Amino acid sequence: MKQMQIRNGLLRNRSLRWRGMGLRPTMITAFGVPVLFVVTLMIYVQLFGMPFAGFKGEISELRSDTLNHLNLVADLKVEMLEHWLKERRSDATALVEEDGFQQDVHELLLTIRQMDTSGDLGRSELVSLWQASEIYQRQAQRVEQRLALIRDAYGVYESIVIIDAHTGLFVVSTDPDVLGLREKNGAHFQAIVEPASTGEFMHVMQDEHDSLPSPELVITRQITAPGSDTTDGVLMLRVEFEEIITPIILTNGALGLTDEALLIGNGNKILSSLAHPLADGSIAEPLKYEIGTEAAMSAAAGLNGTTSSTDYRGVKVLAAYRYIELSPSLGWGLVVKQDESEFSIICVRV
Repeated sequence: MKQMQIRNGLLRNRSLRWRGMGLRPTMITAFGVPVLFVVTLMIYVQLFGMPFAGFKGEISELRSDTLNHLNLVADLKVEMLEHWLKERRSDATALVEEDGFQQDVHELLLTIRQMDTSGDLGRSELVSLWQASEIYQRQAQRVEQRLALIRDAYGVYESIVIIDAHTGLFVVSTDPDVLGLREKNGAHFQAIVEPASTGEFMHVMQDEHDSLPSPELVITRQITAPGSDTTDGVLMLRVEFEEIITPIILTNGALGLTDEALLIGNGNKILSSLAHPLADGSIAEPLKYEIGTEAAMSAAAGLNGTTSSTDYRGVKVLAAYRYIELSPSLGWGLVVKQDESEFSIICVRV
């Protein structure tokens, strides 16, 4: 009998113990799940914010900070480029307006035109004729000294040339190899000699006379005959684009490991070399590759702003874009960008 009572007591205690343990999962479910949901929601709001309430999360703040940094770098590059271009315009203007320069050029051009009234002489014959003339040598030397002074003083010009506005002939140059060449169809030449010319023009081109053409910035300035508004000659200053302009726009890792800046010209064609191959692995050539990204097309169209889109590799990027006005009808687009993957890595760390 006692054994039966002991046995029943043990069974009753075991039953109570299991019944008590069954309350714990229920309590965890009842109270733990809501707490977990609230904590998860708080973390989500902290990271991603509440757009409808105007509250930005940490990731939104990081994204805004990245775009702000891109904007600051883009504005700085625009300021640097505009300042540099203004200096080059000032160089051309100062030279043309220098006392006696227009008269020296006018006398030289008159001498040359009298030598070849028919216009039938070839380049080598023409240059030989010039070099045999003491008058030409004396006049050309006087003008060339002025050109060399500007070239040596600033160290940015590959060459400086005087072109006859009537014939397109290169009559004086700091580079003797281009003497006697003829410039008739270049946009930078036509924009200066036409009646509606503003007197100056900037253009990025490839030198068709160079055996290994590379992009050049060409700055042209009208030279009028003394006491007249008639265009007598054209001053042309040539700058090696990759050596001078490209270093100005380099970001040098200012934003991170994947930042890059690029310039876009007429027809959405790139002016500077790209940092990476295209999506198909090919290398884009400046002045030949037409870039079709949202940021590049917006910049070339004269717009300023930021965007999240794909770049020329098909990679998602954050980008700031700007328009740099060279003249009322001509300008460059600037894009400063960073891979979104770099931004995503920071978000994961957060």
